[in-house]
Amino acid sequence: MLKYFDEADISVTICDKEGKIIEMNQQSRQVNCPDGRDLIGLNVLDCHPEPALSLIHISEPTRLGMIS
Repeated sequence: MLKYFDEADISVTICDKEGKIIEMNQQSRQVNCPDGRDLIGLNVLDCHPEPALSLIHISEPTRLGMIS
C-alpha cells in the first residue's frame, strides 16, 4: 500500500472489481479488525451487516464499490 494511505487518519480499504478486499491501511485494520482477524481476501459485501450493507452497491460501469 502507498505510504500516504497507511499514514492517513482515515480508514482506507481497497477492493478488486468483484469486491474482494485486497488492501487495508492501519486505520482500517483498527476500525474493522479490532479482534485481529484478517479481512484480506474476503468480500467487502460479506463484511457489512445491515443497515450498512444496503448503502453499498457495485457500480456497473466501473464495478467499484460505492457508497450511496
